Amino acid sequence: MKFFALFAVAILALSVSADSLELREEHNKNYLEHNIKEASNDFAIFFERFYEYFNKFFLQFFKGFIEHFGQFIPTQLTEAFMEIFKKFPAFDKVFTKEFIYAIGEFFNAFYTFFMPHQFFTFIENTFKSFPSFTEFLPKEFFPTLGKFLEHVPYCREFLQQWYMIMQQLTAHGRQL
Repeated sequence: MKFFALFAVAILALSVSADSLELREEHNKNYLEHNIKEASNDFAIFFERFYEYFNKFFLQFFKGFIEHFGQFIPTQLTEAFMEIFKKFPAFDKVFTKEFIYAIGEFFNAFYTFFMPHQFFTFIENTFKSFPSFTEFLPKEFFPTLGKFLEHVPYCREFLQQWYMIMQQLTAHGRQL
């Protein structure tokens, strides 16, 4: 009888301690989630400050570079590069339309200065005269490869997703 009485007391003590253990685990879980959110927020703030610092540092470096070597670089390129820095994206807004347009203008200025029209036409015609890679392959190569990849599990899933996306895009293109 003493054994059953001690056994009942032990089970009661174990259930009480297990209940407090569950509360402690729940508290630790909430504390851990809070710490992870706080650490990610701190990292975002740090990265934003680093991004702004790097942006300012690179701008000052470029201005110093232009002061020393600006006479050797055409003004169209320096103006186009400064336009990129004026439109440089902030940490929260990456790849704005103005920034993409400024990069396009920079490459246009770069192209017009370093590749005159006649020279570029000569290079383009030279590359067009070379045979392409697909001309060396038999006509059945790509359909056969596609039929083979339909039997490979990971490739099959990828191809199904790709076909679905392409069908949606082509349907959207037809509406335009």
